Amino acid sequence: MGMDVFGFELSAEKIEYTRKKGIKVISDLNEYESYFDYVHAEQVLEHLDHPFEAMTVIEKIVKPGGLIRISVPNFPNYSINNESYKAKHDALHPLEHINTFQKKNLHLMAKRLKLEKMGFSQFLKNLMKNPKYCSLFFRKYMGAQLSNSILLKKN
Repeated sequence: MGMDVFGFELSAEKIEYTRKKGIKVISDLNEYESYFDYVHAEQVLEHLDHPFEAMTVIEKIVKPGGLIRISVPNFPNYSINNESYKAKHDALHPLEHINTFQKKNLHLMAKRLKLEKMGFSQFLKNLMKNPKYCSLFFRKYMGAQLSNSILLKKN
């Protein structure tokens, strides 16, 4: 679609696979401060020991005016001690999903980083400024639920 696409990966096996698909793999995000127009983190934060640190890095690599989409599994208001918890159906899986989120968690992290929370229509208006991004967004998300995603803009 005419875009430069980058990935950040730690696993040597996945780096090899990603490169075979023609995606540039970044090994040091510090080299990309204020570089990207759009950062998309899909189902990432729940796997990390320190998700806020990851959000801090994302904020640093996005250009001013750039857009960010963060999506994580939705985790309802109950604990794993609750009788309704069934690991095979829910978002918390020990040794895989080590963090759980609700929208308010994402909003608090974004607020702490001074990122502007955007509604869906506002996010789309910003995407419309660049038809390539708009096309990518619609191809990937047409019909997808954005129930536990956060759409952000770096000012």
